[in-house]
Amino acid sequence: MPVPDHRHRSRLRGTVLILVSASVFGIMPILAKEAYAHGLEVSQLLPLRFWFAALGLLLLALIFERHRIRGARQHLPGAVVLGVLYAAQTLMFFVALKSTPASIAVLLFFTFPTMVAMAGWLFLRRPLTGSVLAALVAGFLGLVLTVGDPGRDRWSA
Repeated sequence: MPVPDHRHRSRLRGTVLILVSASVFGIMPILAKEAYAHGLEVSQLLPLRFWFAALGLLLLALIFERHRIRGARQHLPGAVVLGVLYAAQTLMFFVALKSTPASIAVLLFFTFPTMVAMAGWLFLRRPLTGSVLAALVAGFLGLVLTVGDPGRDRWSA
């Protein structure tokens, strides 16, 4: 049975948005290091980052999801808690970027899926299935390929 056209467009749109998001998220450490090199501090950079993100999201919401902006009031407390936690996580990541090489900060940051899987296994008794282990290995190999050897300028034999 062929996929309806609107489902195909929706999947394509989702895929494009994920690729754009990943690309922008991937250059964030580089842009942060560049901002630090030009004299900005974490306390100056983060408000700029969040203001531009908020304005961009509002613009996208007005263009694509205008009817959903109001939202349900019962979700507001949870959204505030998540926002505070994300701001704290971002603050810590940007401080790490300021005080360590970007490759080390990114490597440690992207070990979080492994940490979450291990915490789930240890504390919540969630099983480490074959697919979870395969995903963790693939993710780790991706980190190795992306970061490379942080002590060298190039790949070497």
